[in-house]
Amino acid sequence: MKTLITILFLILSPIINAQDLVGGFVVYKSPLKEFTLIDQGKKDKTEPLVVGKTYTFPKESFEITTPTNSETIVYFSNDTLVRLYGNSDFRVDGFSQQVANTTGLPEKVKNSECMLNLALTSGEIEVISSVTDTNSLCVLQTPLVNLGLTKGIYVIHVEEKSVIVSIVEGSIKVYDNVTNKEQDVTSGKLIGIFPYGEMSARAKELFSDKTITAVVKEILPTNLKKLTESVNVLNGYYQYIIFAVIDNKMVGIKLK
Repeated sequence: MKTLITILFLILSPIINAQDLVGGFVVYKSPLKEFTLIDQGKKDKTEPLVVGKTYTFPKESFEITTPTNSETIVYFSNDTLVRLYGNSDFRVDGFSQQVANTTGLPEKVKNSECMLNLALTSGEIEVISSVTDTNSLCVLQTPLVNLGLTKGIYVIHVEEKSVIVSIVEGSIKVYDNVTNKEQDVTSGKLIGIFPYGEMSARAKELFSDKTITAVVKEILPTNLKKLTESVNVLNGYYQYIIFAVIDNKMVGIKLK
């Protein structure tokens, strides 16, 4: 699936980058002191992590590993917010964006199409996704399945042999990494994804090729309330930063 995503980026990048812009993001809050740049065919390198700096990257992947009992907030210029909890391995593989207002005095960007490629190999994150354009693509890769994020709120937990997704609002597309088959799961649902054979025969299977087993059920009202309260805190970070285009570059601007 990662190869397919890469091909889509290569095909669509001339459209997305017609104004020579790449998407940007800011690490707003984090105890981390460094991150890793991954460039295909070259040696990985560690760089100092600067909280509040706008990061853009046309080539390399940006990778961070969070320490135990920590919290890291990442804010993307397409209005996607991510909160990483402790012991999470998170990566940004690519981010391209069309912006409608690139001339005149700098102002908050008006988004149209974007392509955001993320990965979570272990740990837990909360995501508020604002992707509404049908030509946009926002994908979160995990070891078992890839998740297509639209406009919604999600809590995603990844371990070696499981992926648990709570859909607080909106919907999500689940892609089988082997067959590329997909299934839509809607708001208020919890989906557990496991290698075939890890679950009992009662498990509800979404994919017929016997590689992935998934169970879908309603989120308990008490759990949904806790999840909603938590993501409401994350939602409050929208008031702290806006993104604008200055000298043809995406720049995050701190408001508070």
